[in-house]
Amino acid sequence: MNDPSYRNNVNFLASLLQFRRRIYGKEGTRTIWHGIQRREIFVPMTGEAGSYLWEAFLQLGFRDDLILQQLYQRAVLTFKDLPEAWRSFYEAIIGHFLATSPTTAYQWHKRLETQGPLASDNLSRLAKIAFRTTDSSRIFRHIYLDSRARDLYSAIVPHLCAEEQFDVAYRWHKLLLDHGDLPSSSDVVEPLMNYLSLYGQVPQLETVTRGLIDVGVPFASSTSKFIQAPSMSSSELISRAFGETFSIPPKPYNDDFCARLFATTSFSVNMIISGMQMLGVERIGPKALRELAVRDVNPEAILQRIRRLQHAQISIGSSKFSRLIEHCASEGKQDLLVALLTGDQHPDTYEDQDLQESLLASYIQAEDWRSVDTSLAILTSFTNQPNVERWNLVLRAHLSLRNLDACKKTMDDMRLASVVVTFRSRRTLLQTILRARRPGKNPKTTSEVPDDLGFVTRILMSVMEAGTTIGPFTWKEILRRLGQTGRLDELERLSLWLALYYNPTLAGPLETSLAPRRMSAMPGRPALGVPKTISSSHPSHPLRILFPPSFQRAVIAWGFLDPVLRTESPSRTLLHEQASNTQAHRPWTRGLLLLKALRARGVYVETAVVRKAYQQRLRILYGPGRSKVPRNHRARKLNDVPLRVMMEDARHVWGRKLLQGLSIPPPPRSLSPAEGVGPPHIA
Repeated sequence: MNDPSYRNNVNFLASLLQFRRRIYGKEGTRTIWHGIQRREIFVPMTGEAGSYLWEAFLQLGFRDDLILQQLYQRAVLTFKDLPEAWRSFYEAIIGHFLATSPTTAYQWHKRLETQGPLASDNLSRLAKIAFRTTDSSRIFRHIYLDSRARDLYSAIVPHLCAEEQFDVAYRWHKLLLDHGDLPSSSDVVEPLMNYLSLYGQVPQLETVTRGLIDVGVPFASSTSKFIQAPSMSSSELISRAFGETFSIPPKPYNDDFCARLFATTSFSVNMIISGMQMLGVERIGPKALRELAVRDVNPEAILQRIRRLQHAQISIGSSKFSRLIEHCASEGKQDLLVALLTGDQHPDTYEDQDLQESLLASYIQAEDWRSVDTSLAILTSFTNQPNVERWNLVLRAHLSLRNLDACKKTMDDMRLASVVVTFRSRRTLLQTILRARRPGKNPKTTSEVPDDLGFVTRILMSVMEAGTTIGPFTWKEILRRLGQTGRLDELERLSLWLALYYNPTLAGPLETSLAPRRMSAMPGRPALGVPKTISSSHPSHPLRILFPPSFQRAVIAWGFLDPVLRTESPSRTLLHEQASNTQAHRPWTRGLLLLKALRARGVYVETAVVRKAYQQRLRILYGPGRSKVPRNHRARKLNDVPLRVMMEDARHVWGRKLLQGLSIPPPPRSLSPAEGVGPPHIA
């Protein structure tokens, strides 16, 4: 170090420090620092070697306050004309103390800020450290207010949302907007808006939206969709406002009249367009465009005529047929143009998606593959993912035809091709395969699909296993039908499988007697968008949607009615497993056992609901009155179990609190379903 040729060689100093640290530890670092101090050697903060030296010295300074004071004094002298280096020094000091001693961090901030202004980048990086504790968050707020650095919204609010600190994110959103610190794009605000729309309060959501509008954020009007969907397009609103302001009524036009003009070959196209321009026609309809296009079914010629209309300020409109013609012409799709212009479909029929899909199904059934290709090309022309939509269109066609083998093959091919099953396809699956069911009633007894419920459930489970997230509402009807038709073994297994799937906080499968045996088929838990801070009792939580109090009451009733339900509908197994070992238990405890297992998987089970439902079933079986529900009446007739046995089983499964307050007057001897009805009141 005394050799002048090495004194200012940063790489040499870094190598020397590395050697001394390896031999002497922190004392080796201290020796090198004192040597640099005495010789007043300049050490930059940039570069790999300089960064290594300053990091080592600062680590020593954080353990030795005297060294830290020396580092500060050296930094003031060395970096007074190097703002980037000074800001790096500031960031290193404040970052350390924010994580270890927030109060000390603020003291150092007040000391360091006098040497130069901070940059937004420094505070952006510190934000990732600042929100780990309440104290560090509070100190960071003071630092932000002291500094003039802005443009931090994109670094703070999304980070807090990613850490699921939504309440803190909401407070910082208001603080940042009050200080003119605005989001850079709509994507930055979206996580907070999504959270507030699902789990927050309406005033909070309105405050955020109105705040963005008040400060003039350009996309704020679009974020109002979280509060109320717009009733008309923005262009329509502007057009209407302009017309009302200047008292200009919209120019009417007659599509049939314009179509007849273009169909008259004695007039040239340019002459017709010029005449329309003179008449003030602002738009032509799909029939007029078809007559214009059939004059010369050539993509380039059609495109030139559309450009001629645009030059005359005449729009071709927004109908799907018109957009298809323009799209095919611009893409040079001659065959598709011919099919559109010479086909027997009216232009308005292309607006009807259901009709187009039914035509596709008829083409597939007739094995008219040319028409199938044309129909698929038309239906996927304006989709963002044409390959995904094409597969799903074929799947929906097979579903509508109830061709189960073709459905299974298409699903297998989609899984191999990593193609997701869309919401529309899943809805079609439920509507076309499941038998119709009136509220409160069982499905129709006849079905075109053998075991429609099992088929739909297997398909949906395979979709989830392939990685597609399915909302919990889809499963509510499946669970209800399983219970109503007495398929309780399958209800238990599916309920537990879904509880594991939709619980984002569960680290792994819980090993209980009711757990699915083949957990290898369990899909990777998806990004369901449920913050871990949201309790499963929240109305919008997937587990609460799947297993609300109505389900908990029903599953108790289904357990008691199990003997009756089994006589009405033979059980089947959806998951290709052996029947669950809950059959070894008595049927009146099945509901309790399932709810207990669900509670272990994070489902919010209300004891008061379970107690009321269980006691109600006991009164139906052993009370003096008679139920008017046929199933309840048959269950009472079939029951030969003493009340005390059911009570003992309930206490064993759930505990004594389940029967608190139960009071059952004994029925007349002729109505008693079993011996040992028990006392009239159970404390």
